[in-house]
This record gives sequence, structure tokens and C-alpha cells, in this order.
Amino acid sequence: THCLPRLKKVVDGEDPGAPKKQARVEAKVAQQTVASLVTMYFSAPELSSKSTSAVAYEKWLWGKHLAHRVGDRSLLELKRADVRAIIRDIGANVGHRTGNYAQSILRQVFNFGMREDILNDNPAVFDQLFKMVSRDRVMTNDELTRFWRALSISEHGLGIGFSTLTAIAAQLCILTLQRAGEVMGLHTSEIDLEAKTWTLPAHRSKNRRSHFVPLSDAACHLIRQAIAMHDLERLGASRTENPTP
Repeated sequence: THCLPRLKKVVDGEDPGAPKKQARVEAKVAQQTVASLVTMYFSAPELSSKSTSAVAYEKWLWGKHLAHRVGDRSLLELKRADVRAIIRDIGANVGHRTGNYAQSILRQVFNFGMREDILNDNPAVFDQLFKMVSRDRVMTNDELTRFWRALSISEHGLGIGFSTLTAIAAQLCILTLQRAGEVMGLHTSEIDLEAKTWTLPAHRSKNRRSHFVPLSDAACHLIRQAIAMHDLERLGASRTENPTP
């Protein structure tokens, strides 16, 4: 006879195991903070589908702008209004674009928590607070020329706020028209200086597709300079000791 109430729930379209499942979820949630869920998220194998640069940015943004704001909050107590207030604070004090990215990361973390049966709801799901306008500002030829000259001065160690390697990376972005993260993560295994080619692997590109980049003589020269500096640093030499070709 004790089965009859359960049977009635099934007939009525209810899940008789729902209360126990809810109790298990709440017990899990009560013991976890947002920071502990983030640690699980960054350790999850499915994160390997993202590019290394995307994961690195998410980790940086979490550590820089989110951890101290929400990390120690209990998952059980965190409400949508709380997350919205945190995103507003980041948008107001850091920037609208960063605020939107922060919301996106929290939404992904809480979606992960739902897949793991740690959460029943995602408190970061709400309309984007900051509407962004696509950037259409580009440098004029004169601005680009002056910027290139400033970067060249940095290469000679005269110091205008850029390190020599950063200046080289910025110049390579201009010469190859590739993203900064792709240039900064460039590896010698991707480069054929004799053939003057750069093959960007799929796991490092934003669209997750490998693509071929032809290199000019100037780009090859800069890459050789960066490699030489890297080799010197491995031997313990300072950047200022590096002779500019």
C-alpha cells in the first residue's frame, strides 16, 4: 500500500524521486562556493574543446575581476540579483565589454554546475546588461606610420612603455594581420623561415581551423630577432644586451 502514493504521482506526471534528488542537490550546494565550482569547471575534460588562449583569458578574468567579488559566496545563497549587481559593478568600474565577458564566464560555470547536478538553476542567465557596438575605428596611414616608428624605437631599448618583445609582437600583428594572442603564442614549430610561411594550428585559432600565413622578409627578420632574444634569455642574458640586427 505504501507504493500507491508513488504510483499516483507517476500517473499525475510527477517524479516520485524528485524530493530526494532535490535534497541531494541542496546538500551538495550547501558545501560549495562559487570558487570551488570554478575549480571544477577549469579541471573538466570538456574544456579541452576551447582554444588555449580562450581558457587562459577566462582564468585571467576570473582571477582579476571575479574571484574577490564572488568566489567565497555559497552556491546555495547566490541569487540572480546578486550576479547582476556584480556584473554592473565590473561594467561600471572596469568596462562594459569586460562586464559582458564576466557574465559569459559565470554563465558557463553555472551551466557546468547544472550538468553536474550541483545546481538546479543558473543565476547568470539574464539579458546582457551592456549593449556593445562593433568597432569600426581603424588607424590612418599616418597613425600607423607613427605607431610603427614608436615600436621601432622600443626595439632599440629607448623605452616608450613597450618591452622589445612586445614591440616585435605588435609589429608582427601589423605585418601578418593576425590576432595578438595568436602572435604572442607563436611557436618555432609553426614557422618555416626558409619557405617564409607560418602554419597556425587549429587549437590556437579563434575559428578552430588551421590556416596558412605567408611571411614577408620583414616578418621573418622580426621572428629571427625574437628567437635570438628568447635564446639569450634562456642563457641568462638580459634583453638590453641583445644587439639589434
